[in-house]
Amino acid sequence: YPGDLVEIKITNEDKSEGVIERTLERKNFLLRPPVANIDQIIITSAMKQPSPDYMLIDRLMAVAVSKNIDPVLVFNKIDLSDEQEIEEVRKRYEESEATIIFISTMEKDKIPLYKKQLEEILMNKINILAGISGVGKTSIINILDGGDDRTVGKISEKLKRGKHTTRHTELVQIGDHSWLADSPGFSSLDFPKDFKPEMLPRVYIDYLKYSNLCKFNNCFHLEEPDCEIKRKIEEGILSKERYENYKYLIEELKSREGSQY
Repeated sequence: YPGDLVEIKITNEDKSEGVIERTLERKNFLLRPPVANIDQIIITSAMKQPSPDYMLIDRLMAVAVSKNIDPVLVFNKIDLSDEQEIEEVRKRYEESEATIIFISTMEKDKIPLYKKQLEEILMNKINILAGISGVGKTSIINILDGGDDRTVGKISEKLKRGKHTTRHTELVQIGDHSWLADSPGFSSLDFPKDFKPEMLPRVYIDYLKYSNLCKFNNCFHLEEPDCEIKRKIEEGILSKERYENYKYLIEELKSREGSQY
């Protein structure tokens, strides 16, 4: 699969021909889109038009962490928001340890700065871009592809080709040392079948750092007494809104498992 690391044997050096002898162990694998050894998921949202889908963001972050994929949150269209709105989003995720970037693909004078930020984040990693339609994923790809206002560049062309067909996933090189998974339309990740409800507290990184202070080692942070997570939410250190999404996701996982919960 794309992203696999392999050992090859050269059979014809002049023709650059060889055979794969061994596939090395994977650190992770996604079935849809099929790609292995992903380092980062670039979860792309817009500040407005459309507004951020926080449930989708939190779901993507949880599944990514469970697969040893680092989440990066990119919020586009900051030209449509004020500083208070941007700070509220930052506050919501600042305890999660996710990298957060705020950009606007419409601010032409700042495109070189945004391009540099994105390139530094992607550097030396296999990345996958996710987000709903209309948030500016194509514009972000265009920035990486040259930083000007061209409608379609080399990378954009490759990523969009076959957008509405079922075809194999490819890795597109970004610069000299970065890769972006060719995954048009990718906007969601389902919880794996072996993902149990008790795993969710462990992939909410902002909860994990405080959970050792909970009364119970296996605290779900729901109805249990003396829960440090609920205390931190009451103190305003952890996001109340993100906690509401957490409760929804854990109930979804419990209902999927059936009566044992």
